[in-house]
Amino acid sequence: EDLGLAISEARPVRISYYSRRRNKCSDYRVAPVTLEPYPEGMAVYLIAWDLSQEKNFFRTFKTERIKEMVLEDSSPDLYRNIPVKNLAAHFRDAWGIWRSDESPITVRLLFSVNVADRVEETLWHTRQTVRRLDDGRLEWQANIAEPQEMYPWIRGWGPDVEVLEPSWLREKHLNDFRKGLSNYGQQDTV
Repeated sequence: EDLGLAISEARPVRISYYSRRRNKCSDYRVAPVTLEPYPEGMAVYLIAWDLSQEKNFFRTFKTERIKEMVLEDSSPDLYRNIPVKNLAAHFRDAWGIWRSDESPITVRLLFSVNVADRVEETLWHTRQTVRRLDDGRLEWQANIAEPQEMYPWIRGWGPDVEVLEPSWLREKHLNDFRKGLSNYGQQDTV
């Protein structure tokens, strides 16, 4: 509720935010810009202009990890200088809402004939390319900011998808299949 108020009244906020990766809370001063629902994770994310750093930039926060928040006074002049028109470009290579300052990573997937039509009929990413192979399989490719974010989607295709690249994601997927086999008492034949 307070984040909605901050957005509608152009009010910066100070937050204490818990990072699972670092296992600690950090303090930020941000200008909330929008709240973004993320159905896959059943969560809501705050997209905010970070005012804590020398160089300002958009930052994403999972709202349930915001431990404390203090609303500041309304600051319309501050908000007028936030480049909200750049938000689309900011998330251009994201699968959903995860971003990286690194260059996007090429993800190449090979889908079986069983699901090729289904994969081909949907625009999964705005910058995807698809190529139908002579045997009916489908090669899907896109440059993704954080491929880990799309991994649940990849896993959802089960044995009908093969990760071609990046190699670390291919290895992760292969290891997940091995773990799955062991759940059924099966020996690894891969």
